[in-house]
Amino acid sequence: AGLLIVDAQLRILLAEGDAHRRRENDRVVGRRVPDVVAAAAWAPLAPRYRQALRGDVQSFEHTSELDGSVHAVRLAPVLRDDVAIGVMVLTQDITERATASRRLADSERFQRSVLEVLDEGILVVDTYGRLVQANRAGCAILGLDLESARADPGWWQALSARNAGDGSDLEVGAVVLATGRGVRDVAVEIERRDGTARLLSVNYQPLRDDVDAVTGLVLSFRDVTEREQARQGAAATQASLLDEVDVAVMATAVDGRVTHWNRSAEQLYGWSRAEAMGRDMAALILSTGQGDPDAPPEALGGTESWNGQSTLRRKDGSTFPAALRLRTMLDGAGRATGRTGVAVDMSERVAAERSLLAGRNYMRAVADNIGEGLFTVDSAGRLTYVNSAAERLLGWSLDELEGEVYHELVHFRHPDGRAMPLEECPIWGARQNAETVHVETDTFVHRDGHDLPVAYTAAPFETDDGVQGCVVVFEDISERKDREEGLRREAEKFSWFGRIQEALDEDRFVLYFQPIVDVTTRQTVQNELLLRLREPDGTLVGPGAFLPVAEQSGLIGEIDRWVIERGTRLARSGQAVEINLSGRSMGDQGVLEHIERCLRTSGVDPSLLVFEITETAIVEDLEAARRFAERLHALGCRLALDDFGTGYGGFTYLKQLPVDYLKIDIEFVRDLGVNPASRHVVQAVVALARGFGVQTVAEGVEDAGTLDLLRELGVDFAQGYHIARPEPLEGGAGSA
Repeated sequence: AGLLIVDAQLRILLAEGDAHRRRENDRVVGRRVPDVVAAAAWAPLAPRYRQALRGDVQSFEHTSELDGSVHAVRLAPVLRDDVAIGVMVLTQDITERATASRRLADSERFQRSVLEVLDEGILVVDTYGRLVQANRAGCAILGLDLESARADPGWWQALSARNAGDGSDLEVGAVVLATGRGVRDVAVEIERRDGTARLLSVNYQPLRDDVDAVTGLVLSFRDVTEREQARQGAAATQASLLDEVDVAVMATAVDGRVTHWNRSAEQLYGWSRAEAMGRDMAALILSTGQGDPDAPPEALGGTESWNGQSTLRRKDGSTFPAALRLRTMLDGAGRATGRTGVAVDMSERVAAERSLLAGRNYMRAVADNIGEGLFTVDSAGRLTYVNSAAERLLGWSLDELEGEVYHELVHFRHPDGRAMPLEECPIWGARQNAETVHVETDTFVHRDGHDLPVAYTAAPFETDDGVQGCVVVFEDISERKDREEGLRREAEKFSWFGRIQEALDEDRFVLYFQPIVDVTTRQTVQNELLLRLREPDGTLVGPGAFLPVAEQSGLIGEIDRWVIERGTRLARSGQAVEINLSGRSMGDQGVLEHIERCLRTSGVDPSLLVFEITETAIVEDLEAARRFAERLHALGCRLALDDFGTGYGGFTYLKQLPVDYLKIDIEFVRDLGVNPASRHVVQAVVALARGFGVQTVAEGVEDAGTLDLLRELGVDFAQGYHIARPEPLEGGAGSA
């Protein structure tokens, strides 16, 4: 602050102020103001000085043009005998206060502008409920005149405000303010001064000072009359629509009391809407005293959502199974406002499921007790069911097969072993073409990999929900196949009777020969005669196809006689021949007589004829074989024992029969180079033969190495493809 006293002639009588100005006091006293104060600073004071000199007190604010500072200035006359003899000038620097006031005014103008553009109504009241401030939207919503309301302490009482939730009176006053807490989203019904009723959504928020004391209340509110009317209209429409749906729809408040009950709920539970409204929903519909494990949690009164099947109760006390879905309704702040419930009577479905289950159990019992295998597959070819017979026939259990693709596991190849693409699968075709397929002969694959011959019927089916599949009933036809094969063989055997007889009558048997050589000199010592049958079309048939039939039919004797006759003619050239005889011929006196007759008529050297018999033929009648062998030796012919080493009586036969050659079985010759056991057998046979003065012949020599080994082991003779393949005795007659 500063103090300056000036006389009428503008001479400074006293100057007091801050420290600096006090130091200058002695220098300015007595001097004129214009000489001390800058003209720009004194100019605005000069006219007011003259008015003060006339006796008027002047108070004003002055902003310095020099530095922008603001001062509060007061000019008062200095009186002596009521006559002004000078002027007292008091100054105070109020720059900071002026700046703060200006900023406060700017802030208030900004806030006022913001409030005025809001659609939301804003009111500010003091602790006595007197209106302090209101924006334009607030006045419009409430129908207030701001200035009149400010002057009227009871302005709010004329609004007749009530809580829209419970109808209680609302008081915007000390009771609300004293709580020190805000209240959000209270629905308020008001009746304005013009008599119109409005519904407001109101928020209360206490207004506090620097020490946290409540100084007033801020109310923000919106007129939601039209919105609520629209909501109620939509709710009415929704309720009308819900009355048309075929499921029971209910709603409750947070406390579980019914707020909505549609027509289907009336029909389902037997309670009318009027009876149900306001009552506890759990008490109305939940079954009691049955310990229902599927009962919804918290007796329908909780806040959790729930979905499941439960036993519900009707008005008459009867119960029924129902699908029940409960959902919690939340407001914008995430608070629960109630629950909705949807229920569907499942009585018919449950009954149908029980019936279906009973039927399925019946069918499964039937399927599991039939002898045929049965399995079902879905639209993707996955196995869905396998009966007990199918498990036994296929070697897989239901647990192992369920979900697997049948084609990849049990039906991936044809009966002849070829791979079966899915497109060729009759079961797949049955489903694709929607037609039943009967297959008389096919192959499934057992778990261990062997073929299972089957016959089956594949029938497609479709469920109510559109799922397509196929049921396959099959049976093991192994025995049937065996019977059929036996019948086929029998039929073939009977057909061979005629074919063999015709071949004899038409002289269509053919002889081939295969040389037997000395393993040391590689010279041929004899030729084994091999029999073939020529069909009318020129096809050659090996002996394995017709000789067994010939033996059973008795025609083998005629064939042996034919071979003996042709062999005797061949021996006349001086080449030793080896003739295979059947077991029947060894016991046939007529065959011996035929041999004697051929020897006489041909004049051939009997020693050039070697007759080969098998151990099997000897076993059938050892005594007959012994007599036959002795008679041949008596005639001068020689005898070879074929397949030696494969039976258990070889040593006995060697002891009792006059044998000249032992033919070592091909089984011991084929792997001679790699199997030590075979070498031991051959070595033993050679030693045994030498002990009895018998020569050895190795059959089936396929390579030079084997031939060399046979020579090292002391074998006398050998035959096989490495030495020579069978050739026809007469030119142009095919191959072996």
